[in-house]
Amino acid sequence: MNIYIFDFKNITNLEQIQKVFSSWDITQHSDRCFEARGKEWDRADILQLYQWIGHDGHIFVHNCQTMEEYYRQKNPRGRRRFVAQDSDLDSVSLLRIAQLQEALTDQT
Repeated sequence: MNIYIFDFKNITNLEQIQKVFSSWDITQHSDRCFEARGKEWDRADILQLYQWIGHDGHIFVHNCQTMEEYYRQKNPRGRRRFVAQDSDLDSVSLLRIAQLQEALTDQT
């Protein structure tokens, strides 16, 4: 089963984001941190989510199995970055990523 941590900045319509998440088992940890279990995310999911992120917002996805990250800024100030810094993310997202990594490490 795929496990992802999604972190959004500047959500403009939470209800629409929750509709995009309808094919996953979702746990919302904070106003911008979501844990998704189920199918693998794809470009179509990101495009749908992107439209519900406001100016200077971002989408961050952490794959808990592969440790890969996806980060996309919307209307960034200065240069566009494709790697998130810890300061970009919600503290709950960082904590949940660490907890899941520890749990997955303990299983092996």
